[in-house]
Amino acid sequence: MVNARLLVVEDESIVAKDIQHRLRNLGYEVPAVVAYGEKAIEKAGELQPDLVLMDIFLKGEMDGIQAAEEIKRQYDIPVIFLTAFADPNTLQRAKITEPFGYILKPFEERELLTAIEMALYKHKMERRLKESERWLSVTLKSIGDAIITTDMAGKITFMNHVAENLTGWKQEEAHRRDLFGIFNLIDEAGRTLESPVSRVIKEGAAVIQQNDVILIARNGNEIAIDSSAAPIRDDKNNTIGAVLVFRDITERKQTEEALQFTQFSVDHAADAAFWVRDDGHFFYVNEAACQSLGYRRDELLRMSIADISEDITEQEWPDHMNRLKEHGRWTFESKHRKKDGKVFPVEVTTNVLKFNGREYICTFARDITERKQAEQTLMENNRHLEIISSITSTINKSDNTRDMLDHVLRDILNLLEIDSGAIYLFDSEDASEMKLRAAVTRLERGRVVRYKQTVPGITIVDQGSIFYSDSTQYLYESDGASAVTNVPISVKDKVVGIMTLSPGRSLDASDTRELLSISSQLGIAVDNHRLFKKIQDTSNYLASIINESPDPMLTTDASGLIVSFNRSASRLLSYAQDEVVGRPVNSLLPPGTTLDLGDSKSYVREFKCKDGSVIKLTTSTARLYKDGIKSGFIITLKDLSEISGLRVVPVTENTAAPETSSAYRFDPGVIYLFDKKKRQDHMEVFADQVKHNIQGLCITRQNPKKIREKYGLEKTPIIWLNSGEGVAGESVIKPDNMTSLGATIYKFMSEAKDGLILLDGMEYLMMRSSYETLLKFIHYLNDRIMMSNSRVVFCIDTRTIDERQLHILMSEMMDFDKVAVANDSMQIAPKLKVE
Repeated sequence: MVNARLLVVEDESIVAKDIQHRLRNLGYEVPAVVAYGEKAIEKAGELQPDLVLMDIFLKGEMDGIQAAEEIKRQYDIPVIFLTAFADPNTLQRAKITEPFGYILKPFEERELLTAIEMALYKHKMERRLKESERWLSVTLKSIGDAIITTDMAGKITFMNHVAENLTGWKQEEAHRRDLFGIFNLIDEAGRTLESPVSRVIKEGAAVIQQNDVILIARNGNEIAIDSSAAPIRDDKNNTIGAVLVFRDITERKQTEEALQFTQFSVDHAADAAFWVRDDGHFFYVNEAACQSLGYRRDELLRMSIADISEDITEQEWPDHMNRLKEHGRWTFESKHRKKDGKVFPVEVTTNVLKFNGREYICTFARDITERKQAEQTLMENNRHLEIISSITSTINKSDNTRDMLDHVLRDILNLLEIDSGAIYLFDSEDASEMKLRAAVTRLERGRVVRYKQTVPGITIVDQGSIFYSDSTQYLYESDGASAVTNVPISVKDKVVGIMTLSPGRSLDASDTRELLSISSQLGIAVDNHRLFKKIQDTSNYLASIINESPDPMLTTDASGLIVSFNRSASRLLSYAQDEVVGRPVNSLLPPGTTLDLGDSKSYVREFKCKDGSVIKLTTSTARLYKDGIKSGFIITLKDLSEISGLRVVPVTENTAAPETSSAYRFDPGVIYLFDKKKRQDHMEVFADQVKHNIQGLCITRQNPKKIREKYGLEKTPIIWLNSGEGVAGESVIKPDNMTSLGATIYKFMSEAKDGLILLDGMEYLMMRSSYETLLKFIHYLNDRIMMSNSRVVFCIDTRTIDERQLHILMSEMMDFDKVAVANDSMQIAPKLKVE
C-alpha cells in the first residue's frame, strides 16, 4: 500500500535507522521511530499510522507485546512484530494480541514488503467486515420486526430488541440456547406447533411462513404473531443457519375485528344506512334499508336517492349535494317512498366524506312514524294541559265564584272555538231549579244568544258523560241552534250544576275528555269557593267574637310577634291595635321580664301601659295550631282587680242632724227588691241611710259625679257600671265582669260593721249578660249577705222581666214596699212620700 504511514518501534538506534531507511526506499512514510513501549502508545495515538512495526523486546518497563496490545485496544492499528527470538513462550504471548505478522531478524526487503502489504490488506478487509457487521447489527436491531438467527443446531446466535421484548429473553441470556426453549408456538386451539426454523434447517426451504399463530412469552403471555423463516447460506450456497422474522399482530387483529364488527354493526343497524356516490347512486345499503323500503339489496344498488325520496328529484340532486357539502354533517327530516308506494317520514343524518379523491355521502335514515304520532298525541295532550292550566290559573286568581265561572267559560269558548255558553248552579242541595251564574258569547262569531235566568234542575244524569238537549230549555231564542251540549258539573258524586254550550255539535273524544276534565275542576272549584266562603264567614265571626270579647286577648306567631290585639286589650293597655301588631309581645312588659309562652300555662306578669303605668295581670297562654302544625299562641289577660274586686273602705257620711233618725229600718242579712216600676226614690232612700251613720256602697249605672252633687255624698264609695274607658278618679266595673262585682261587694261586707249596698242598674247587667247570669250573681250574693251585718237594696224595673222570673227573684229577696209599710205601722220613722 503505497504512501502508507508506518510507526517503527525499535530500541536499537542503528537497527531502527536501517528499518526506517528501507521502508522509505519501499515507498512508505515513516513519520517517527521510538524506542520505548510507552512512547509507542503515545505516538500511535498522535500520528494514527496505518501500521506499527514493533520489536518485542524493548527497553523500559513495557515490552513490545504489552505496547501492541494497548495500541490495538485503544486505536485498532495493526501490528507486525520484529524479533530475533522465536521461543514458544514469546510466541504464545504475542499471539494473544492477534498481530498481523512476524518478521524475524535479520530480514530481507522483499520479506518486509510482503509482510507489510499482507498486514495492511488484512486489516483493511477486517475493518470492512466489522463495519458491515456493525451496520447489519444496527439494521437488525432497528428494524420493526423481531429477528432471531440460529446456527445449524438451532442454537440462537442473535436477537434484536423487538425479539427480546416479545419473547421476554435478553440476547445475553438466550445466546447459544436452543430456539425451542425460547420461541414456543401454539395454535388457537392450544396445540404446540413446530418452529419454522426447524423446517428450514431440515428442508433448506427458502421461506416458510406461519400466520395467526400464538407465541408463548417467557412470562406466560400469549401474543398473536405472524412469522417467517429463511436459511442463511455461505458463499458456496451451503446452509449455515436460519433467520426467523416475526411480528406482533395483536393490534392488527384488533383492528381487523373492529372493522369486521363495524361492518357487522352497520349491516345490522336498526337505522337504514345508505352510502351514496356524488352522482346520487347507492353503492352500499344495509339490511334495515332493504326492510324499510321493501327492496332487495341488489335492487337498491341499482337505484339513486331520487328513486326513494319524496323531496329530491334527479334534477335537484346536484343542488342538494352542494347543500350537503356546505353543512358537512346535517340532520333533517324528509320522506321516503316504499316499493309499494307508501310514504313515511324519516329523520336523515348525512356526512360528506372524501376517499381516494372522490366524495361520498354516508346517510342514516330513521323511520320516525311512531315519533310523529307521539308528537301529535303530545300536541293534543299539551292542548289539553293548556286548557286545564288556563282553567286552574283562572280559578286561582279569581276572588269570587261569579268571576271565576265567567273567566273559565271564556277560556273554554276560545280554546274549543264554541260560539257561546252558560253555567247554571244549584243554590242548595234540595233546590229544584238551577240559576244562571255565568253566560258568555263570542261576539266575533256574529251570534247574539240570550240564556234563561232559571232552568229546571236535572235529575238523573251520568256524571262521566256529556248529553244533548233542546236549545229552548236554556235559550230564549234558538237562532237556528236546535240543540245544546250539556256538561254536568259534579263534586263528590253530586251534580252541583251544568255547563251548556251552543251550538250543540258532535264532539270528538279529545274534546269530550277536555270538557269533562274542566267540569270536574269546576265542580271542585265551586265547592272550594263555597267552603271558603263558609270558612271565611266563620273565621270573621270568630275574629269578631275574639275582638269583642270582654277578656283582653292577643295572638302571636311562633316567634312571639303580635298578630292580633282585641278591643279589651286595647282598653286595658291603652294601645291601638296597629301600634302593637308586628311587635314582640315582650315589648309590652317592663324591661327584664318576659312571657313564658307555652301550652296551657297561667301565671302573673306585670304589663306596661302606653302611659308608662304598670299593672299586674293574670296571663294565660295556649298554643295555636294550623293544619296540625304549631303556628303561634293565644294570650288571655285578666286584670287582678277584676278577679279580686275593687278595694273600697266602708265609711259614713253622718251629716244628718243628731235629733233626726232614718226614715227606714233595714234588717241586716237581707236583700230587698226595690221595684222601680212603682217608685223612683231609691237613691233618696240610700242617701238617707248613709247620712244616719250607715256605711254605704253605691253601685250604679248613673254618673257618680252627678250623684255626689245631687245627694251630697262626699265620702260614700260609688262604683260606676260602665263598659267604656274608665274616667280618671272614678271606680269602674264593667257590666259583664260579674266576678269583680261580686268580689268587690264581698270585700265591703267583710269590712263593714253596719253596711248598706245599693245595686242600681240591674237591667243593664242583665242585658249585658243574661237573666241566668244575674240570677247566679244574686245566689252568690245572698249566700254571703245572710252571714254579714250588711243589707242590699236590689233595684230593678220589673217590667224588664216576666212574671216567672220575678217570682224566682222574690224567692231570694224581700219586697221593699212591704218592709216600708211595716216600718210605718211600727212608727219607727216617718215614711217617705212615694211618687
